[in-house]
Amino acid sequence: GECPKSMAALTIGGRVTVLGLKNAEHLNGQGAEIVRYNAVNGRWEARVNITGEVKAFRAENLRPAGEMVFESGDRARIHSLRSEAGQTLNRQVCEVLRYLHDVSRYEVRVGDQTKALRAENLAPEFPTSR
Repeated sequence: GECPKSMAALTIGGRVTVLGLKNAEHLNGQGAEIVRYNAVNGRWEARVNITGEVKAFRAENLRPAGEMVFESGDRARIHSLRSEAGQTLNRQVCEVLRYLHDVSRYEVRVGDQTKALRAENLAPEFPTSR
């Protein structure tokens, strides 16, 4: 089974976190280990740590383990960008649009522009409780 190049972040034996499942919500936030890629249905089969069972997941429902997980609609604060252009974005709040698997980055909206940023440059921006 040839893995699509666009899924570089996901590899056989890789540790991942499950998220965004609607029909098996109890698995969201769980750790798993990728067992194989099923080229027929385009799903990644991963063994869920707590149950030991192997489930088939779509790429968008898996994130590399240890990476901060954001979902579309989340707000995040940008930090630690080093480029000159990036430094103007540091400390700004953005809206997460989606995860770009081919480059392992999040597409975010900052003001009227969109940027592709790594998870390590985003911090959760929680609504301030009144």
